[in-house]
Amino acid sequence: MTSGLTGCTKTGNSINVIVNPVPVATVTATGPTTFCAGDSVVLQANTGSGLTYQWKLNGNNISGAIANNFAVKLAGNYRVRVFGSNNCSKLSNLTTVNIPCEHHHP
Repeated sequence: MTSGLTGCTKTGNSINVIVNPVPVATVTATGPTTFCAGDSVVLQANTGSGLTYQWKLNGNNISGAIANNFAVKLAGNYRVRVFGSNNCSKLSNLTTVNIPCEHHHP
């Protein structure tokens, strides 16, 4: 700031701003995401040092699904929230699982 009266200039205290990086959050299906009832597909999140995970089905946390992969047996929209070691997090893209057919026993 410059004072119009005195012409003196005062510099304010500097503030250090640390921007923590947001982790990557990607999901890869290890097989087809459309399958028959009774089958399953494993969804795999990206891995990295210090990352933690929370899988979601249709926007809701899946209890206990905190590994970097998740075996899907139910149809729905799956995402994973990836937390970095700095507590920044990112929600993955949507992976939709369809189960259009059922096993028929003779």
